[in-house]
Amino acid sequence: MSESAHSALPTREELRTALQRLEEVLARHGARLPHPDEDPGGDLVLHLLRRCMALMQQEAERLRALLATRR
Repeated sequence: MSESAHSALPTREELRTALQRLEEVLARHGARLPHPDEDPGGDLVLHLLRRCMALMQQEAERLRALLATRR
């Protein structure tokens, strides 16, 4: 890999910091959503939003585990 291509890649620390920010944003915005038990009929858009957030959280966890094993 060329030096310029290599320097364009984020460092592990930069990845960890970005991942931490992502997790904080997901937690903050997830806390603002109504709990599913509060709306048993459920709004489809809110259901999809919750599902998307859950998938992003799963991916963040997967990336965190991957970073931890690549030390």
